[in-house]
Amino acid sequence: MDWTLILLLLVALAAIVQLWIALNNQRRQTLSANFAVEEAQQELERLQAAQAQTIQVTKLAALGQMIAGVAREINAPLGLAKGNIEVVGEMLAEYRSLVQQYDAAVQHCLQPVDLLFGADKASLDKLVKFVEEARRKLFEARANLENSALAKKTQVLLDDSRGALAQLSGRTVSIKEFARTDVDAPALIDIGECVDSALALAQSRLPERIKVVRQVGALPKVRSVPGDLDQVFLALVNNAAAAIMPANGTNTLITGSVSVSPTAKLDLTDNDLVVNNMAFSDVKNMVLAGFGNVPGGITSSTSDGSQILALFDNSLIGAGDWNGQPISSNAIVGKYTYFGDVNFDGQVTGDDYTIIDSNLNTTPPVGFEWLSGDANLDGIVTGDDYTTIDSNLGLGSGNPLSGSSLGAGNGGSLTPSSLGGVTAVPEPSTVGLLAAAGGMLLARRRRGSR
Repeated sequence: MDWTLILLLLVALAAIVQLWIALNNQRRQTLSANFAVEEAQQELERLQAAQAQTIQVTKLAALGQMIAGVAREINAPLGLAKGNIEVVGEMLAEYRSLVQQYDAAVQHCLQPVDLLFGADKASLDKLVKFVEEARRKLFEARANLENSALAKKTQVLLDDSRGALAQLSGRTVSIKEFARTDVDAPALIDIGECVDSALALAQSRLPERIKVVRQVGALPKVRSVPGDLDQVFLALVNNAAAAIMPANGTNTLITGSVSVSPTAKLDLTDNDLVVNNMAFSDVKNMVLAGFGNVPGGITSSTSDGSQILALFDNSLIGAGDWNGQPISSNAIVGKYTYFGDVNFDGQVTGDDYTIIDSNLNTTPPVGFEWLSGDANLDGIVTGDDYTTIDSNLGLGSGNPLSGSSLGAGNGGSLTPSSLGGVTAVPEPSTVGLLAAAGGMLLARRRRGSR
């Protein structure tokens, strides 16, 4: 009986010890969890503070970039106002001179009054002449005042100065709204005002060739922190301006697909185009629409009518890149060049005739017409294509448009070696028409530099 009691006591003691250990472990886990939660909370607060600081730094960085441009822009209205004020000062001095002349003429007219009191016949005759002369001077001075354009010119200059100063004031208000850090609570914001503020700030950084058309209707106000939307719209405008390619023909727009609004046009300004995921016929139709000045097409405002975006289907060539930039195996590649430049060297010369010679009276595969000699884009290679070259012969000669640089290290030549050794596209000057190639011939070309 005593052993049974002792055994029970030992079991109870073991249970108590086990429970104590479990409670102690639970307490340690709870403390550890609380500590982890506290650390996580501190880390969250640190990240939120860092995020707020990053946002502010980003805003200040953008603000700093703008201030450099705005500072230059401010000089224009300030210079205009300063110059106008100086001119107005000179005009007022001239106008005061006219007033003084009129006053002198009036005083001159008053002098005969003193002569009337002791006048004899000779004096009266003299007085009549004096009065006539005084009247002439008075009328002349009055006419000068009435006909003077100084007042109108002064008003125009003051209006110009007022407009310049208002423009300057608008810039400073936009900067103040953009940079404000005293308000961080959300408020109802007018999106139209945010757009106007962003456009005002970005104006100094937009090249003259970029025209901004504002089309903002009535929009409901949204809740946001003042200045945040300004920053978003400013970034959009600046990025859009940076993305618009200059008209130098040395850039390439690479995109997955192209979609142009029926009321708009895509202006490439003689730069190249690579569309990685579109049918050749769709891109070609957009190019022909743009060349015909039809909305919804692809065009070039720098073209005088003798150039067009010449296309080829890369699935027939297998090039890995265009102008040093990787392209897909089925990309549609377009290069702005002259009608008749079928070898893509940026000029129309006798070398282009050899392409037609090699493919005369054939129907090239769709997507390979231009490089086969179809210079007039009618889908077949005939004698009419010679006429196209005849009409444009010499264009670009000595000053060619930038030639293509298809493939690495090819020096700008569109040859089988530049295409990774594609034997299905032989060089027309060395290999005859192969049945397997379906008439797909490529000519030697010289790399042109703009």
